[in-house]
Amino acid sequence: MSDDFQKNVLGERLEDCSHKPLTGWFRDGCCNTDAADAGLHTVCAKVDIKFFETLNLYLEYIQSYISKLIQLYVVLCPYQRHVVKLK
Repeated sequence: MSDDFQKNVLGERLEDCSHKPLTGWFRDGCCNTDAADAGLHTVCAKVDIKFFETLNLYLEYIQSYISKLIQLYVVLCPYQRHVVKLK
């Protein structure tokens, strides 16, 4: 790789992330991309079970919050129609 290396959000050289399985747009184990990469192949994270437990709690909270908002909306605005796009 040349001195013109791709950087992480801290401006540091990208590190290898995974070789088993081999990941990345170039299948080089890193998050390198180029203009031909039309997908989202730019994030690599090393996480443990605690991360997934916390994520699950957060998602349960969000689901409960959205459910309450929907119930409130139906009570306040029963005849209005809206299109909602969730990503």
